[in-house]
Amino acid sequence: MQKESGFTLVEILVVIGIMAIVAAIAIPNYMSYRPKMQVKSVAREIVSDTQRAKVQAIRSQNAWGIKFDAAGKKYEIYDLGTDSAWNGVADSLQRTFDFSDKNNVQMVVNSGANVIFYNNGTTNQFDVSISNTDGGNLMRVRTLSAAGAVSIN
Repeated sequence: MQKESGFTLVEILVVIGIMAIVAAIAIPNYMSYRPKMQVKSVAREIVSDTQRAKVQAIRSQNAWGIKFDAAGKKYEIYDLGTDSAWNGVADSLQRTFDFSDKNNVQMVVNSGANVIFYNNGTTNQFDVSISNTDGGNLMRVRTLSAAGAVSIN
């Protein structure tokens, strides 16, 4: 007599039961982890773009600027040209970062809604807070000095 291979119904049901238990534990943990990661993602993007603006200002010998729009949940990076001012004449939009798709993330501009990185690498002070809409997972991005050092905490 030849033995048949395969799984019994009981074995399949046990495996399905174990998978259901693991999913019941993992899904709530993932759902609580996701809002924090969205805040971190936006904060890291701001730091990255501020460093990019500083480098481009030095490289091009033109001032570069970042304009924060908390209500629109976005910020824009501009090449301000040789006049180093927000006047709309020589300002050239280089990039827009829009995080309006992240519904539970908000930005508050504490100071410095318009940041300028000058061609020698210096900048004016700015301080931006990123958090979830309920106020949790607060992260701040700000300049540490006029030399353009940016921190995230």
